[in-house]
Amino acid sequence: MPLPLGLSHRNAHSSPAFQAGGLKAANSCNGVRLTRHTAVGNGGVGVWFDGGCRDVTVEDSLLMGNLVGVEYEISERARIRGNVVTGSELVGIYVSASNEVAVSNNTLDDNGYGVVVHGMPRGEHPALAGNTVQENIIGFSRRVDLVMYAGPGAADNTSDHNLFHRGDGSVRISWTRDRHFAVTHTDLRGFARDTGRDAASSTADPYGAIASATPPMRRLLEASRTTSNSKRPSDTARAYRSSVDNRRSVLPDSISAING
Repeated sequence: MPLPLGLSHRNAHSSPAFQAGGLKAANSCNGVRLTRHTAVGNGGVGVWFDGGCRDVTVEDSLLMGNLVGVEYEISERARIRGNVVTGSELVGIYVSASNEVAVSNNTLDDNGYGVVVHGMPRGEHPALAGNTVQENIIGFSRRVDLVMYAGPGAADNTSDHNLFHRGDGSVRISWTRDRHFAVTHTDLRGFARDTGRDAASSTADPYGAIASATPPMRRLLEASRTTSNSKRPSDTARAYRSSVDNRRSVLPDSISAING
């Protein structure tokens, strides 16, 4: 089910009700490649794949001001790469009860939660396995930068070579074994020591750090370019931040609140 280059959806009025959003594909859709898509201001998920999907790619797209930027739910094998995700009320990129999803080279800024790998427990898809979060820029998340579920059903989910930026050298990471997203780590060294994840990640201003970085961190520079223009994603986020602040809701702290 190929989707053409440049397909976009700008919907500022979609409902936050169940199943609403900018674009949703479900029920065993396979081999979809969504590229250079724009989803702005949806009161639901900007791009959502759900229910037995396989071999999906979401790349080089702009997701701005949605309830959730990209969600991949109870599905298998996906690549979410090279996207700019900013101003999401809840989650920037959400891997929910899925396997073998590679989240890489994305730039995330000013989202409620940056990247979430969770959605458990889920009876119809009891595994969360083989997912990777690597070579992303995750900046100024309002609640938590990274959520990684490590409870029953989770296996071989990894995170590394990411660049976190909160302005003070800290991170906000949730390594959770239940449905809640409570912050468990505020420094990368402690997180790496306790979990073996993000040992090669760092905290810095992306534009100061990338120039002197060694591969693969240098490749983050490519992830920091929008697909529609040459503006830095942080500039895009700042321009949008005032409207986000005006409509910011109380953010949930558990998977129950997000899934409904």
